[in-house]
Amino acid sequence: VKGVRPWQILAVTFTNKAAAELRARITGLVGDEAGREVAMGTFHALCARVLRRDGSAIGLDRHFVVYDSDNQQALMKQILREEDLPITGEYKPSAILGAISRAKNEMLDAEFVAANAHTHREREIARLFRRYQARLRAANALDFDDLLLEADRKRTV
Repeated sequence: VKGVRPWQILAVTFTNKAAAELRARITGLVGDEAGREVAMGTFHALCARVLRRDGSAIGLDRHFVVYDSDNQQALMKQILREEDLPITGEYKPSAILGAISRAKNEMLDAEFVAANAHTHREREIARLFRRYQARLRAANALDFDDLLLEADRKRTV
């Protein structure tokens, strides 16, 4: 309508529901063919698209899988069992994963967290964070936080 080419538009949403609504509105305005050329989706979906296209620049295989919360919980339970640690109390998988997620949302990687750990709990979280990331790498997997973190790392390369 305003002379902007569809592939020059970036539309970002927070939820899949909003993305579907936005896609429907865009295609309603410009048609299916032009609507498909608009770069549009959730933050996570757009970051995944960038990483699949350009992630090899930071050592990512474009065929990575994305671990959802069930996958993350199962992986952390497995790590805790291997470490002979309980999966309750302070070692509850959701608590450990929550700490890892908070670090990632602050754009902090496992090495930074380990280097700045001062208390016993912080050192334990850092150690489990390292194991978790190593296992994700071995599985050619990223979690949802990694999609944002790695896309930002890709931006700086």
